[in-house]
Amino acid sequence: MDPAQMFTQPLAPPAEATPRTLTISGGTPRERGQARGQAASADIARAVAGYSALFTACQIPLQAQRYASEASLTALQAWDPAQVEELRGVAEAAAETGAAFDGQPLELWHVGLVVARTEILTLAADPSAECSTVVYSAPGQTVGVQTWDWHAEFADLWHYQQVGAHTSSDAPDDAPSLAYAGFAEYGMLGKIGLNSAGVGVMLNILKNRDDAAGGVPVHAILAGVLNRARSVAEACAIIDSAHTTSSSIITVVGPDEAVMAEISPHRTSFLRSDTEVVALDGAPVTPGGPVQSPVRFPRGSSEGSGGYLIHTNHFIAVDQQEGALPLSGETNSVERIGLLSTRLHHHVAAAGAEDAVHPSTEQLQRLMCTGGDDAPVCKSPDLSLGFGEHAATLVSVAIDPNAGTIRMSPGSPADLFGTDGTGTSGPAAATSTGDPAAVASGTGTSGPAVTEFQVRDIPA
Repeated sequence: MDPAQMFTQPLAPPAEATPRTLTISGGTPRERGQARGQAASADIARAVAGYSALFTACQIPLQAQRYASEASLTALQAWDPAQVEELRGVAEAAAETGAAFDGQPLELWHVGLVVARTEILTLAADPSAECSTVVYSAPGQTVGVQTWDWHAEFADLWHYQQVGAHTSSDAPDDAPSLAYAGFAEYGMLGKIGLNSAGVGVMLNILKNRDDAAGGVPVHAILAGVLNRARSVAEACAIIDSAHTTSSSIITVVGPDEAVMAEISPHRTSFLRSDTEVVALDGAPVTPGGPVQSPVRFPRGSSEGSGGYLIHTNHFIAVDQQEGALPLSGETNSVERIGLLSTRLHHHVAAAGAEDAVHPSTEQLQRLMCTGGDDAPVCKSPDLSLGFGEHAATLVSVAIDPNAGTIRMSPGSPADLFGTDGTGTSGPAAATSTGDPAAVASGTGTSGPAVTEFQVRDIPA
């Protein structure tokens, strides 16, 4: 496959994507990887070629791509060898079914170009598109939503997935892994998802002047949490244990709380709704500057309190400000966090009832609908730009850990509910509870198809 020929077709609206569902199982990590490689060999090869083409467009030569991929795989081997075994299985099974890159059967480092794509993009000047995340954190009521913004050319290079648990001697204390569901880019083991213990993860990219290639891939950290974390505290420990060289924010949601982990090459900082480090008025915290209080609203004297957390694409934690940089020269991260904060304040003030205290995922998604002159939480591709510059909202995600559900749809919340969030268009609902045949493909006449997984029903 010639990477230069991959993106010659006109871009289609991301909401019109028809993602596949992969149901992955295996008794060992290697077997689970082989199942993935067999199920999606051609698409994995497309993703590898697509990322190599993107890196080349960002002036990262192929030799540097390979070096960075292999360095991250070495770091991953030291941190979580079971994942490397699983990725070996992906590469070997995909190669056996004909997957190739640059005229050669698919190899491990080729798959690493996808898994470590965030780390490799630190070698580029302006690496990526942007995302927005909103969570409500409270005992028994935690929910979270996200828009995944990325290069519009990759709108058909992601998939839904249900991943069964495996057993492995490499797992901590010989414990079996957990099952999980969500979506990922082809070749990745995990991305945004929810596991059978009710622990979910979401992701936004950040930037620090000391970012570099070669660390444990952030997407491998997401997979590690989904595989192993049985609580939010365990998830935070897993995240903190990884040697990272790039910057991201991983939002962890569980039934009773949510935590945002800001990762840089220097440290990991944890943000909670009951701390005073989260700037929700649109102004990033600066060293020595005033610290803003998060948006928090009482749940009742007998139940404690809950609060909101918002993140876009700039560092917020006070101890992360050294070396913190805007994601790009065109970033609108501050504007988006300001818009979402204002809408949350208005929502709670106007509701004045229980639904303001315990919001649903749909309420939060409606607050994310944008259009016109709004700060673009929902983003459409600018077709006047060149390859690698078409940023767009590719996926909308809603996670409810207490219900054990993750709901996803192609495109943005505005594609589901309209730009004013009134829901006049409405989603074309389709539900999966462990049966991939129940997952709808394509776009309904009233909006993109919505796919929901119940993680307790994932096949073993």
